[in-house]
Amino acid sequence: MPPSSPATSMETEVEGQNLGAAAEEWVMKNVGALPPRYEWNWVPIIAALMESCGIQGINMLVSQRDWDQDERTGPIRQDDRGKPIIRRVPHGGGSWNYVWYVPEWTHPDFKQDVTMSMINSWKSLAKSDAITKIYPALRPEDAHRMPTPWAKRFGIYPYETGGRSRLSPTTSDTRNPFDGYADLLNLLNDDSKRKVIEATRQSMQAGHIPTNPDPNYMDRTVLDNVLNFKGAWSGDQLKQNLAEALNNDDHSKNLDTLVDMLGRDSPQVLQAHATFFRNAQQDQDWQRTLFSGITSDELVTNNFFTMSNNYSCDLTGDIHPLFQRQRWDDSTSKGTDRWNPRFMYNLGGVRGEWDVRGNDVLWAVLQPALQLVTRILDRSPPQLEAITDMKTRSAIDPAYDQRTDPQSAYIYKYSLVGPDNLQNTSRDIRQLDHWGYDWTDAVGRVLDQTLVLDIFSGKMEPIPSDDKKAVDEAHEPDSPSYGYTRVETTPGNFFIYMYIDADLIWPLLVPEISLSEKLVASFGIASTLLHEFAHAIGYALNIVTEHAEWFETDPQVINTLHRVGDEVFDRSNDDTFEHFFENRGQAELGFDFEQSLWGGLAFNLLTHTLTNGLRRIEAVPVILRLSHWPQERVPIRKGYVSGGVVTYDPAPVNDYRIPLDIDYMAKFFTQKFWDDDFIKWGWEALKWSPETRLLKNTMSQVWLNHALAKEVYGEAEWEFIKFVEFILARNGLVILAEYLKTMYWEVLMPRAFSDIWLAEIHSWKSPEAFPLMGSYHAFSRVIASAQNIHGVYRQNRNGQVQEFQNYMSSFHPTYPGERPQDFETWKHTVTILWTEHFRDGGRLMSQARATFRHMMKDISIMQRMVFDYLNMRPEARASVYSGYREQDSGPIGSAYRRLKFFQEVAGATADLFNNLCTLDIFQPTWVQWREWESRYTSCRVMYDELLGMLAQKATVDRTDVKWKTRFGTVPSSEWRSGYERLRVLAHREYIRVDPRIREVIDEFVRVVSRAKEAANLKPAFDAHTVNEAGLADELDKARINLGQPLSSVEPDNFFNWKAPDGNNITYDNTWQNSSAAFNPQQFPGQQGPPDGMKSPIYPANMLGAKPPIRSDQPGPSFSPYHDVGGSFANAAPSPNPQLVAGVFGPGGPLDPGSPSSSQFIPTPGAPPSSLMFPNPYSTIINTTSDIQNLVGSPDYNPPNLGPYQTSESYREPEVPESPPFVPGSPGNIWDRKFGDKDAENIDPDLDNIT
Repeated sequence: MPPSSPATSMETEVEGQNLGAAAEEWVMKNVGALPPRYEWNWVPIIAALMESCGIQGINMLVSQRDWDQDERTGPIRQDDRGKPIIRRVPHGGGSWNYVWYVPEWTHPDFKQDVTMSMINSWKSLAKSDAITKIYPALRPEDAHRMPTPWAKRFGIYPYETGGRSRLSPTTSDTRNPFDGYADLLNLLNDDSKRKVIEATRQSMQAGHIPTNPDPNYMDRTVLDNVLNFKGAWSGDQLKQNLAEALNNDDHSKNLDTLVDMLGRDSPQVLQAHATFFRNAQQDQDWQRTLFSGITSDELVTNNFFTMSNNYSCDLTGDIHPLFQRQRWDDSTSKGTDRWNPRFMYNLGGVRGEWDVRGNDVLWAVLQPALQLVTRILDRSPPQLEAITDMKTRSAIDPAYDQRTDPQSAYIYKYSLVGPDNLQNTSRDIRQLDHWGYDWTDAVGRVLDQTLVLDIFSGKMEPIPSDDKKAVDEAHEPDSPSYGYTRVETTPGNFFIYMYIDADLIWPLLVPEISLSEKLVASFGIASTLLHEFAHAIGYALNIVTEHAEWFETDPQVINTLHRVGDEVFDRSNDDTFEHFFENRGQAELGFDFEQSLWGGLAFNLLTHTLTNGLRRIEAVPVILRLSHWPQERVPIRKGYVSGGVVTYDPAPVNDYRIPLDIDYMAKFFTQKFWDDDFIKWGWEALKWSPETRLLKNTMSQVWLNHALAKEVYGEAEWEFIKFVEFILARNGLVILAEYLKTMYWEVLMPRAFSDIWLAEIHSWKSPEAFPLMGSYHAFSRVIASAQNIHGVYRQNRNGQVQEFQNYMSSFHPTYPGERPQDFETWKHTVTILWTEHFRDGGRLMSQARATFRHMMKDISIMQRMVFDYLNMRPEARASVYSGYREQDSGPIGSAYRRLKFFQEVAGATADLFNNLCTLDIFQPTWVQWREWESRYTSCRVMYDELLGMLAQKATVDRTDVKWKTRFGTVPSSEWRSGYERLRVLAHREYIRVDPRIREVIDEFVRVVSRAKEAANLKPAFDAHTVNEAGLADELDKARINLGQPLSSVEPDNFFNWKAPDGNNITYDNTWQNSSAAFNPQQFPGQQGPPDGMKSPIYPANMLGAKPPIRSDQPGPSFSPYHDVGGSFANAAPSPNPQLVAGVFGPGGPLDPGSPSSSQFIPTPGAPPSSLMFPNPYSTIINTTSDIQNLVGSPDYNPPNLGPYQTSESYREPEVPESPPFVPGSPGNIWDRKFGDKDAENIDPDLDNIT
């Protein structure tokens, strides 16, 4: 039963109603929600908003806390975790009483100016901003307006009479170069006009152009020739020159730089086409409003969005058992309750039901996403292993616990699977491990018996709700959700329901949508399913421990599981139901899993601060972005209590967004990636990294210090400002609200700049918030390890005999009966370790990749910080930064120290890789080392560029666009203030709103103007703030010497990465305990590269070739080749319980006498695994039989093989050709000093940095 007609509802509810009286009544009831100190008559604006909102009334929460608080975003995504147990009584068979269409614009009763919902209410958008009304122009009635391709995706601009979206790129065919026809005519004098008229008449007589009865008619073709003659560009020349200027790889060029260049060099061209350029620039401001600050030109140029059909998916095979078709719920029981409707779609004239079980088309279009999910789960992601295995749990220090009514003694966190798990976990979990309890098997049994998948609308909670806004238990949250996971019980049974929003799927069903867009949508679907699967595992663990008797039979095991559940799950608190990962202050298993895969969270680019809650815009999932995890939040200050359950909450203050390029996502849908790149790099291969070029990304400042604002504006005025912004945004006037926000922000600069960045600098020390420093430390350790193993590997026989004797003298058994290796076995192991460090994609290169990824993100953040500083007024810049470089005590001084430090690290790393390329033994991987040298050289240059810009601050003109083009990651939207960008759009909305609303806006502007006149530039920071940031001490502690002059003969210890005191680097203990991703654990049976890949053992003769997979690795338990269905053996104690060697695979026998030794017992007959070298950075390895087979002859040395090759199915970085090589040629090959140092090859002296 669809909601009632909007027209009928309006007549029923609004006719005869006295809005003035209703507004007065509302103000009296909600006086506590109004600004208490500012005298203003709120009745007129409330009445105006009520009139525009129809029967729903004014859209505002009646709480002052909603608007009177420090700036922050809402939840990064609507909470997708239902209550742990939700009980309902089924109504039996389904019906068609309640039907809803997703997307909502496919509803038969859809109207552009009305928002309808399943709770049988409507809201008029007739007087709201344009941005609230747009929707994909794919309805049948849109066809007569001939919508452009961009309009079919993102909507026709509401004030257009035709089908333009105002979103097409500047060079699009839908743009007319004669938009400024009147401007072109005004260039001509009377004599020229007469000549054009005469030439037009002659062309008509000759039949070259159509006739026109107007005697003064001037044809555009003739006019084109005149313009060409006058040097003002014809229409064709305009389009050609635009294409050449904008459609190239030089990302410093855009429409703004072109207009700036024409204004200087060719003013006649700018004058002739003034209307075209003005319209194009105003269109770009609309694009920036919609696309999170990115223009359509930048979207296309950076490959963030295209309408290309050049992509495909070649993944085939069985879908993972837990995602196969029979797992999906059907719709036979839906439609009886309002909260559980049948979901339909009407796309391209085809009407269907969102029912995977019964809709063959829907099942077919989901295949690429499900294939990607299958590929990831089949490979046992380390994060999922950690979530599944309760041995990874440990208690958090009670000092950080701020729960008000705790139901458990401690809050728990989890870490990656490693050898130290058991010693840090609870006694009962150790006892279960002693008995051989298999958590992965238990979770697999629960999921196999309870998991149900379904499609829902993210705009409605898929559960009966007792919220006061709910109607018949149907509730619509304030913001939509991509997915949802919940537990439901029926008599004698459990179900874990996992939902995905149909708004993510609809592009797959539309023929007009290109393959590139469908690929992006499929990636978003896969990421969301994986996110929800992590939640499902969390619920399965809860079921295992709370209802163990349903799945286990042994009383001891059942009682112990109950105790574990009571201890580690605080079921009374939703914020602690899921565990924290390591030292993150935000607990969300789904986000943890996404972060571990992609290096961030995959969201719709169209979901951002301005469009948050705009349900039509958020439902177009064809452009994705990567967001930071942990989520940005208000900085924790002294005496501040965080919003969560722990006081430790390291996170950035700013909202960083990285638009995802299509090539990054496309590779995951090719078998080549899984056969080559994943084997080579492991899980690092999945993480986003701009390997070959800088890409645009955006940053939003979401926190503002209210104490500063009250000081500048006055307390009463600030309350008025915040309330007006809030109430306009909540009632559909989002562009006006954002415009007013940019006005009051501008007055608060530069002091707000200092507040924000000092808070961010404080987070730079946190490995959870900013992992570059920790990754750099890990890189240092890997280099030290490589240095040690290379020194042993390259020694002559006498030297190796001496090293072997050292090994024998330091040998200590790690388990009873372990014996030291003999000399030949020891040599084999050295060869394997050397290969594992230096092969293509080995330990050294893999950690170089991870550190480069973090460094590139750091560069984008530092570019934005420096850009915002230089974009201030000169007097404002002077109040923020003294110019004394690293001696400055403010945020720019801290930034200078960080830039200087990592500039030197990048340069020294590039030097190191350059030196590797000179050794004959590394010629098989010469191309790869050159690539990494080039990448780190680019990083050094970019850091150096930023340092240079700070040194030239006095000469920077904030109105000059030339210097702004040097910031490759900063989009052109930041070249002007938000106030300037939104002025035209806001003015158009201002003249449309009710005069009663304009009256309040005018008062707002007067308040801001008074403060602007009175504002004086006070010092933006105090001298003590540098100690608060603590950055100088952090960098000094981390600073190292990356190289020393060496002799012409290759030394044993050629890396020479040493701490200032001459000792090897000792990794910071906080990092050791908190960031296992940068501290790979190694123990028998699980040896791998830094990110936990489980196939790491390769022969010495395959240094530059495709490495094989270990044949003795266990298969993952969530694999289609693992038995997860049917009957399961119970985990009761037995004479010979089984241990899981890797969390997702079968293992060997457990020593029943020692519950804590299970992870350290090797496979029977395995060679010794004790320390081989008397050096803290040497590597432990277990030389199993497959290694013996791969290594071959004991005296074998790796030949000079060709480099690792990949196919060209997606872009690879360009590298220089290999130079002529003479084995053993250059002397002094590891000397970091350059023979002829020039401006580009800086030799950083790290020893003399203060």
